[in-house]
Amino acid sequence: MIIKGAKGIYRIAAKIKTYHSVIVLCDSHTKKFCYPICKDKFLKNTRHHCIVIKTGEQNKNIITIISVIEKLLKFKSERNALLINLGGGVVTDIGGFVASIYKRGIAYINIPTTLMAMVDASIGDKTGVNHLALKNVIGSFYKAELIVIHEEFLKTLPTRHIHNGYIEMLKYGLILDKKYWNKLIKTSIHEIRSWESLIQKAITIKLSIVAEDKHETDIRQLLNFGHTLGHALESYSMVNDKKPLLHGEAICYGMMYAVYCSKQIAGMSQKEYIAVMSYLNCCKIPYHLPDFKKLTKYLLHDKKNQNNCLQMILLRAIGKSIYKQPLHIKDAQQYYLEFVQQLYTEWS
Repeated sequence: MIIKGAKGIYRIAAKIKTYHSVIVLCDSHTKKFCYPICKDKFLKNTRHHCIVIKTGEQNKNIITIISVIEKLLKFKSERNALLINLGGGVVTDIGGFVASIYKRGIAYINIPTTLMAMVDASIGDKTGVNHLALKNVIGSFYKAELIVIHEEFLKTLPTRHIHNGYIEMLKYGLILDKKYWNKLIKTSIHEIRSWESLIQKAITIKLSIVAEDKHETDIRQLLNFGHTLGHALESYSMVNDKKPLLHGEAICYGMMYAVYCSKQIAGMSQKEYIAVMSYLNCCKIPYHLPDFKKLTKYLLHDKKNQNNCLQMILLRAIGKSIYKQPLHIKDAQQYYLEFVQQLYTEWS
């Protein structure tokens, strides 16, 4: 169940009364800026423990999972415990996965505090952590008791993290809803006063796909548009950069590459190709894309791969997408070389 605004906050207050113990999982940022709000709204008279983890995708790993489990054991948390995940996608992914495996499953609530988590990471019952810099290779499907979307938490974010989530919202428009895409690109993120309706639309689009394919065996793969190259680039950046790319920043490049492939393979028109590439080019942050060979080991671990072929999600047009489009790794490399050359000439 997903509840927006103050109603969701009050719903948590009623929910936690039914559990033996309550544990709040946050990172160092949300502990400082978001936890006080929750403590005032619904934790004031509730005995609870707080677990704080380090921020950043590089900490979404099995070491962090073990540390959280050890804290739960220290707090003598039983199966009738409630884990409240207060944070961005790293926190909700870690918390959801811990909840799915601790004593064979405890209840959890997601309170996403970033735009990315509100429109994507906290929704859809997927949990997971990285291993050897490979994205989400350890994980599970496990449903949250409640997801609370509270727009007030966005005020605690720097612009970079708003931009990060905005990229994921653009993805929804590109794969399924041209009107939503057009609405997003008409307004600068600096001019948006309320995100409520835009967030709601993104959630609606995602849930419509998840409802048809809960375990990502078919149409849910559409949600991975831009993620084939994007995840590889994000993994590469985690290992090689002092200041790694955020998820949405990597996905922006991944979507641009997918759009390039869409024109070559899926018949996307020149007019829409230029329109989409021009806008995404304005959204990307400056980054020197690595040689394809440096990304290959990450690409080959993509869970959609079959027979040395990437299974691409491509666009026939804005709002009209296809999935399970095979692209042999050698062809993927050739398109990547062409894409990078064009990126640094026509789109620089």
